[in-house]
Amino acid sequence: MSGRLASVERHRTGELLPSILVIEDDSGHAAAIERSLESLRGSYRVRFARSLREGRLAIAAEPPVLVLADMHLSDGRALELLPGPQERSSFPILVLTSRGDERTAVQSIRAGALDYVVKSSESLSELPRTVERALREWRAVEDQLRAERALRDSEERFRVLFSAAPDALLIHEQDGRVLDANRAAEELFGLPRKELLSRRIDQLGFDGDDLRARTQRSDDQRADREQQRRQRLE
Repeated sequence: MSGRLASVERHRTGELLPSILVIEDDSGHAAAIERSLESLRGSYRVRFARSLREGRLAIAAEPPVLVLADMHLSDGRALELLPGPQERSSFPILVLTSRGDERTAVQSIRAGALDYVVKSSESLSELPRTVERALREWRAVEDQLRAERALRDSEERFRVLFSAAPDALLIHEQDGRVLDANRAAEELFGLPRKELLSRRIDQLGFDGDDLRARTQRSDDQRADREQQRRQRLE
């Protein structure tokens, strides 16, 4: 097995290519994996480690975009690289296993590995496609998680703005059932939020002179608050 791929390959822009880390203590298997991944040159560098300890050091030195790790290493198991069921790894892990060890490999997926590869001449020849598919799946999941985080952040910003808005705001269903109310609405209607959520908008005076009177009272309260704020700043 050669280490030449680990240090010299760069993108044509001059940037260092992202790396795939292979943790394999069998030199014959490592050499076969290196030959199989040769087609990925130009897109990725392939780095090698011969033990769990070396793998951890390699990850700390340069986080890879993907790890291929033999299930049973001389100093531990590939599962030890996984952060645990409540956490998400910062890169996908594919577990390499020998024939007859599929049951353990399935357990590794439950523990957080993205997939497993049973070592055979056929699977090794398909390894570049397996790696590319795994990276596509991982990126799709990452994109989904980012979208979900962005949505949560957006909802939280809306919640803050909605709650602190100086105008009385209600969110309601088409049938008039109130779904949410802000603090200004509590002041306008003289009811706590919990009570407002049990009402319909037609029960809150959303027609006629009563609504206009309530709205005027809310405007007056808002004007008083603004005047008090300015006085404190003077």
